Amino acid sequence: LDVVISEPFFSASLFPWHNIHFWYAVTSIRRHVNKDIKVLPQGGTLRAMAVEFKDLWKYHAPVGVVEGFDVSHFDHLIQGSKSANEMMDGHHDNCIALEPHHVWEYPCKPLTQPFDIAHFDFRQPIPEEKIRNEKLVDFTSPRKEFRGVAVPVVMPDDGGAVYTGRSGASSNAG
Repeated sequence: LDVVISEPFFSASLFPWHNIHFWYAVTSIRRHVNKDIKVLPQGGTLRAMAVEFKDLWKYHAPVGVVEGFDVSHFDHLIQGSKSANEMMDGHHDNCIALEPHHVWEYPCKPLTQPFDIAHFDFRQPIPEEKIRNEKLVDFTSPRKEFRGVAVPVVMPDDGGAVYTGRSGASSNAG
């Protein structure tokens, strides 16, 4: 085996960084074959950007009765999930509530420039020590419309990059 080519996507992925499981798979393969195999993509960058979402509130909005179907039981399930997530993430002052849904389905406007959180080199084995990065980012906005942080993974290839999020620079929320 000389080359591993993949689109690092796993159907069980909820968050963009779950697709970095590809790195674990490649590291595992290396134990059994040529350690100098070529890997594509060669790496990835976990990136983030503060955004204003137009209709993200609808994600948790109760539906009630629609077209004669009572889906209020589903409304209670969603509210319970939201409350449980807020309780888990709210135990520490520095926690951010993360919810696994595809925010790119909602129109949004960037409030900050994209910034890198972490870089991963798939050509190298996974380091034995934890990868830790810290970055201080100012999320204040004069419009005070900050609604969340979109976190895509960017995987460069020879002809550009593969994004796990919205492909354009921005989307108009108006």
